[in-house]
Amino acid sequence: MIIKSAILQDEFIPEFNENKKLPLAEQIVVEIKAHISNLQLSKYKSFIFVDGATKVEYDDTSIMINHVGNLRNFEDGNGKIKNGIELADSTNKLLYPLMIEIRNHLINESELLPEGESKASE
Repeated sequence: MIIKSAILQDEFIPEFNENKKLPLAEQIVVEIKAHISNLQLSKYKSFIFVDGATKVEYDDTSIMINHVGNLRNFEDGNGKIKNGIELADSTNKLLYPLMIEIRNHLINESELLPEGESKASE
């Protein structure tokens, strides 16, 4: 049997804050250290019960720390954010949509919730 390896690292250019409309040299670029496998996903995802419904909650802090490498061309009001650790440590709530976009890029699309279901962390 031949087992093919997958490329686990890549770079991701998020849509966040109209990033893709900027000139290429100014766009935020996120280095992905490794995508989240289906087996790893359970350590980042939990289920909570709210108002009789089951919702999914993601540990975005751990996802950013473990799977996001360097960030290029990215600053918030407090200065440069250079990597996933600094993004996870940021207290700027306006960055949360970026974290969600990165998380969705990292997780296999088949693991994301179907349209109409909600995520507790959003």
